[in-house]
Amino acid sequence: MRLRFAALLILIAVVVSLTGCAKVIDTQEEAVEATIVDTRFYAGYYTYIKSGSTTIMQWHPARYYTTLEYNGISTDIFGSDLYSICHGKNGATIQCNLITESYDDGSVKQFLEWRK
Repeated sequence: MRLRFAALLILIAVVVSLTGCAKVIDTQEEAVEATIVDTRFYAGYYTYIKSGSTTIMQWHPARYYTTLEYNGISTDIFGSDLYSICHGKNGATIQCNLITESYDDGSVKQFLEWRK
């Protein structure tokens, strides 16, 4: 029984390794004016973890999210730098790069990248 299970695991590993992933064959970058859709801030906080007779405090840092949109392409960008520039300016525009990646299987992925 164990031999069959081991053979099945090896067969699955071989199939997965031979399948492969789609590879990027072309990347294009274009400067665009994206619209600021939303800015969100979540304050840092502690959680307490009990381990035996000891209680440990674990810190979770603050999180900053800014949602940008261009021609129906919406991207969340994380970080306090962009958040501090865009906070309270929903509907305004900001300079971004539109990245278009083409894959060898024919699929295309587009996303926004903030230019500092």
